[in-house]
Amino acid sequence: MKYGNIQNKFTQIMRQSLSDKKYLINDTVNFIKNNYKKYNFHIVSGSEHNELNFLCQKLDLSQYFISINGSPTPKNQLIKNLLESYNYNINQTILIGDSINDYEAASINKIGFYGFNNKNLKDKSKIYIEDWNNLII
Repeated sequence: MKYGNIQNKFTQIMRQSLSDKKYLINDTVNFIKNNYKKYNFHIVSGSEHNELNFLCQKLDLSQYFISINGSPTPKNQLIKNLLESYNYNINQTILIGDSINDYEAASINKIGFYGFNNKNLKDKSKIYIEDWNNLII
């Protein structure tokens, strides 16, 4: 099997697996659905841009986000671009994330950071999200 064929097969398997709604965190999805008209939601991810957009479309999530942004552009640059393009006030903007990379990207751009789904981020977070139902932004 040639490299291109292996890569295409891998992409096909990953798309099929990751587009299964059973992997979504229901409380998170409900928070997004209930608040997308109240807040300006964007996705900024280290995942590959086209794959990320494909998955959001397949999972019926795209309509809840103003934009969906992924690699190869580094996350801190994606955030900088959004802040500039939408003229967001850094004092009224937060990044919700589950990795140290998310925390670092928020810090570089001088925006707030709320950790989620990674207990190692508790001490780095302005707020650590334990329960989406009680979250007030």
